Amino acid sequence: MAVLFRARQRLVHQRTDLVHALRAILCEYGHVVAQGIHHLTRIEGIVEDPKSNLPRNPASAEADDRPAANSPAPEKGG
Repeated sequence: MAVLFRARQRLVHQRTDLVHALRAILCEYGHVVAQGIHHLTRIEGIVEDPKSNLPRNPASAEADDRPAANSPAPEKGG
């Protein structure tokens, strides 16, 4: 039974850490969200809002900037 209790405590701690990280990131972009797990739906709304000033999927934006793997490298010339 103690194993289940410790596992549950670890999950709650990880969830709390993730929510704090999300709140910190949102704060950097001017979105202040109150503490508490019950505010997670507000965080979700901000993240999914296409009108928010949050960057959209930075991994795909970086992928668009990189040349395709089979494309020739740009030539250096003068």
